[in-house]
Amino acid sequence: MRVVAVDPGTRQCGVAVFDSGRLLRAALIRAGGRHEGDATADELVHLARLVATWAVERDPDYDWRTDRERDLVPGELVVEQMVSRGSAAQRKGDQNDLIQLTLVSGLIAGILVQRAGARLYRYKPEQWKGTIPKPKRGEEYIVKKRVTSRLDAAELAAIVPCPASLEHNVFDAVGIGLHHTGRSLVDDRRIAIAR
Repeated sequence: MRVVAVDPGTRQCGVAVFDSGRLLRAALIRAGGRHEGDATADELVHLARLVATWAVERDPDYDWRTDRERDLVPGELVVEQMVSRGSAAQRKGDQNDLIQLTLVSGLIAGILVQRAGARLYRYKPEQWKGTIPKPKRGEEYIVKKRVTSRLDAAELAAIVPCPASLEHNVFDAVGIGLHHTGRSLVDDRRIAIAR
């Protein structure tokens, strides 16, 4: 069964595609456009469509339910669940970022769940990566190290290179997918979200 794992963002998303538990490909999908201020609704829709198109190698308007090449259709979509912690005064950043991330996740799910019939699963960061701290400037991303230790040479070669400052998005998507397919960085069970 195909599994699409997504680390959502408002300007780019990390996406990983698995088949029968093996990583087929992973990349950073970028929407392009302006990079200042909040993303517009059209930019978020465009990003979601790019992610879906890349993940299933089909136009997002394609009716996958009648596809003869059913093996390309994802059976499951795995998305990192955004979590807001602490009081409003303690939170860093803009709350609109959380709203936009939720919207991007919903748009991707709308395309892949509604059109392809995929089941949706969501994981909080601590469910799939435990309590790994964010790296300080100049430090190696610990999740990358843990993820790459679980991949063979062919799977490592399936990761499309991207700028080092953005590769955490791709490795997070791969990590979420590994967790979902039973090759977890931590020992937790997946929780299906009812459609």
